[in-house]
Amino acid sequence: MDSTDLPRRQFLGQTGALVTSATILNSPLLTQAFAAQPGEEIIPWSDQPPADPGVARGAIQNLQRWEDLDWLTPNSKFFNIAHYNRPHIDEQDWSLEITGLVRKPGRFRLSDIRATPRHELTFTLECSGNNGRPSFLTGIGTACWAGTSLAEILREAELLESGIEVVFVGADTGEEQVRDIKVPTSFARSMGVADAMEPDNLLCYEMNGAPLPPEHGFPLRLIAPGCTASPTSNG
Repeated sequence: MDSTDLPRRQFLGQTGALVTSATILNSPLLTQAFAAQPGEEIIPWSDQPPADPGVARGAIQNLQRWEDLDWLTPNSKFFNIAHYNRPHIDEQDWSLEITGLVRKPGRFRLSDIRATPRHELTFTLECSGNNGRPSFLTGIGTACWAGTSLAEILREAELLESGIEVVFVGADTGEEQVRDIKVPTSFARSMGVADAMEPDNLLCYEMNGAPLPPEHGFPLRLIAPGCTASPTSNG
């Protein structure tokens, strides 16, 4: 990827049998707004829209001022989005289930996932809805994510040749209007098998060296660099 590109790809996410989406953002344009040398001064953006306290009825939280963004975003300052509710997840009651077109269906507790080889990846999430308007100005952040390889979990499950997509289903639920009927549903997204097997896809249980916060998908969250979607899901 050319370092001058600013792709607007997304991965929000929060997890369980879940989805999230995001992309690597590697550009010097992002860092030019910040003072880098002693004595330098940050000049505020003259066209920054005013804050909107009623942003999306609470669905979007923790948006920062552009001036306050940094390369590595602390967990406490990282934006989050929920398409449905924000369920409370008890680790003792939680498990990740692998089912469908696989030879070896399975269920994993968080301790099982932590026992697998640990991988780290530092990259940036930007919501594709990050449009610069007062209601959604800074839906972007960078963190160091740690977890297990999604591809390794899928290989262990032995996907059948007839399978064409991997579907991720979260614990958060809501309703969708289908003609005249309101249909209860869980948050879900999918990706093709080839994309799901990419080596950088991680099922993450840590964010910046700490356990994944509830607002970012505790206890597990899928991070899939290079994918575009609009998922936020708790597992």
